[in-house]
Amino acid sequence: MTDPLLPVSAITDIDIPFQDVDAMEIVWHGNYPRYLEMARCALLDCIDYDYPSMRDSGYVWPVIDMRIKYIKPMRFKQRIRVHSEIKEYENRLKIDFLITDATSGEKLCKAYSIQVAVDMKTQAMCFVSPPILREKLATYQQSKRAATNAHRKVDMKHCIRTLAQLSCLLITILSVHVANADDSALRDSILHTLAQQKNRHFHFVQEKNWRCSTNR
Repeated sequence: MTDPLLPVSAITDIDIPFQDVDAMEIVWHGNYPRYLEMARCALLDCIDYDYPSMRDSGYVWPVIDMRIKYIKPMRFKQRIRVHSEIKEYENRLKIDFLITDATSGEKLCKAYSIQVAVDMKTQAMCFVSPPILREKLATYQQSKRAATNAHRKVDMKHCIRTLAQLSCLLITILSVHVANADDSALRDSILHTLAQQKNRHFHFVQEKNWRCSTNR
């Protein structure tokens, strides 16, 4: 069953600096957690629950487990792309990471981290994530759905206009050809029908545009 509060993901691009490279001219393995932390911060920003917000809500979220699989080395000046995604949130906050080359898309590293909530007052670890996390995830999904619906309305409005323009163009072309017909009675009848159809298209577009604007 699909979780309504997921997915939540983010993409972070990082340029490898000189100081992160070791004597073998590749990124020292101990620098990888820092890249993951940068991506994790960007991901938490998406749901408006960064570390200061965590503290203000009365909880800290220490990392209790982290696994890194090194697939290929990274080098100085290489631009990497870190894809982060929340996988679990009910009892712990598990985030998956995938590092790729930003240009080629080649996989360089896979990792995950696990955090748990700790009550700042009692210093007790929470075996169930506090409600604030679920609230933040729900708000994020609501905002994402609203943005998607708004985008769909804009696309629908554009499609209606394009279809109407094409229909009017077709009617105009047909009118030009019919105007040269020999049978005057048939010609006048067809031209009258085409004019009515064109007028219907105009009112249809006006009505659809009004509905799109009032449903925002």
